[in-house]
Amino acid sequence: MPATAMSWHLFDEARGQAMSSALARATIATDWGGRVLAGESDLFDPLHYNNGTVWPFVTGFLSLAQYRYHNVYAGREQLDAVGRTFFLWGLGRNPELFSGAAFEPLETAVPQQFFATSMYLTALVRGALGIEADAPRGVLTIAPHRFTTPGVLRLSRVRIGDVVLDIALTESDTLFAAEVRRVSGTAPVMVRFSPALAPGARVREVRAGGGDRTRCARGVRCASPGHVGHGCCNSPRCWVAPRNRGRSPRARGAIPSPQDPGGQGAG
Repeated sequence: MPATAMSWHLFDEARGQAMSSALARATIATDWGGRVLAGESDLFDPLHYNNGTVWPFVTGFLSLAQYRYHNVYAGREQLDAVGRTFFLWGLGRNPELFSGAAFEPLETAVPQQFFATSMYLTALVRGALGIEADAPRGVLTIAPHRFTTPGVLRLSRVRIGDVVLDIALTESDTLFAAEVRRVSGTAPVMVRFSPALAPGARVREVRAGGGDRTRCARGVRCASPGHVGHGCCNSPRCWVAPRNRGRSPRARGAIPSPQDPGGQGAG
């Protein structure tokens, strides 16, 4: 399945997005996960181990691939399909694979296959939440695809090298915000904040900071007077105010160290 390569973002954007649409068709995507072979194929067999069954493990790759190429609705559908398998049988009993024709595990499937659900966290963290930590470069990317699930979500003890961070993501119809707090470690960390906006939305403004330190990100025309273009925000908070298409620009910010709470020396 090309979803594995897509989950590593190996396709260019145009081809990746075209393939993400193809993989979202009902011949591949079912309500309980992604088939490893399309239903219209001459080789399709819903009970064959490799030619038409639904693997939760493979479905995790499919979900991540959809998020990588910004097909958020399809990505969430497949992520939820894996999540539902957590609660259908006894704790720890996650079938290795299901029939490609009905939501039933095969009799030959391993009944408690750990890796059947292991891809759930990868698709959730790297896909839905868009968290990528590049420790050698000291860069934390936060690119959430969460406009289908507004609200506040908190992540504790996100590690990038020897630095540990807490992250709070807030999403609503008019605001996408990321607040990052250093728990431990003193190394400088740069944040790239790039939330996905809902279809039809467009960016009104991008800001970073708080109070007197609030500034607009470079390349964005601010709605509020007194804000000028600024490419690096020395503050733990960045947010995007969407107005009604596409993805926002990226706001970059340095995370203050415990010894420098204002962030002026954190870069």
